[in-house]
Amino acid sequence: MNNKIINWWKNIDQISFVIVVFFIIIGIVLSFSINKSFSLINRHLIYAIVSLILIIVLSNLKIKTLRRLAFLGLIICLLILITILLLDYDVKGSKRWLKISGFSLQPSEFVKPFFLMISGWFLSRGIQGKKASMYFIFSVFFILAGLIILQPDFGMTVLFSISFFCQLFIAGLSLILVSLAILFLVGLSVTSYFAFDHVKKRIDTFFDPSGGDTYQIGWSIKAFKSGNIFGKGPGQGILKEKIPDANTDFIFAVAGEELGFLVCFLIVLLILILVIRL
Repeated sequence: MNNKIINWWKNIDQISFVIVVFFIIIGIVLSFSINKSFSLINRHLIYAIVSLILIIVLSNLKIKTLRRLAFLGLIICLLILITILLLDYDVKGSKRWLKISGFSLQPSEFVKPFFLMISGWFLSRGIQGKKASMYFIFSVFFILAGLIILQPDFGMTVLFSISFFCQLFIAGLSLILVSLAILFLVGLSVTSYFAFDHVKKRIDTFFDPSGGDTYQIGWSIKAFKSGNIFGKGPGQGILKEKIPDANTDFIFAVAGEELGFLVCFLIVLLILILVIRL
């Protein structure tokens, strides 16, 4: 048993694993701090434990097995993305979530790792001269991007597209294809700006804060200032009560008030290190 653990530890990216575990711990600390309801805390703990188990289990699998699981997962996510567009359940006007027994899952979050594994596989086949693989993965990309933007989820679509385009660049594909990919992203951004009011509003507010609702941003900045260098301590923040979605989109503001600039700087630094290693 000890030999298996030692071999597993030697064969994984140890630095990336430690960084991810650190993020899980920080998430649990902030979850206890922000949530008054124990049901939310318990839910976060379940997600954290399941995630850690999945990381360990998946890191023990062979590449061929991982590809098969990713392919199956991508098909399931594709069907779910189509299904949620037909359902009546929505959050703030967007159909991004699938609700099952009190748990809400965002299928597009699972699409990213599944697709990137499959696209890496098919891009490598395309480089070897198998053009059908290239046609296939580009078709899958456009279908998935279309389904995600129909939710609508502009941010996820851009993130999903950039990830794929980075793969194209790393794969050494021709500059023509990379340029077409960039043009697609620019076209997608321009289209979304004129087609979706919430996208237009956010972009306009970014360039001219005085012309839009900056309630959340304003309180977030106050939270960072209140935390100063060392923070007030876990659970000691008070401004989090005034920040909408403090337990999700604006959780970093809670970290700023309670953990301070140094811990926030460490979080950003570790994210940068993880991105570079990946």
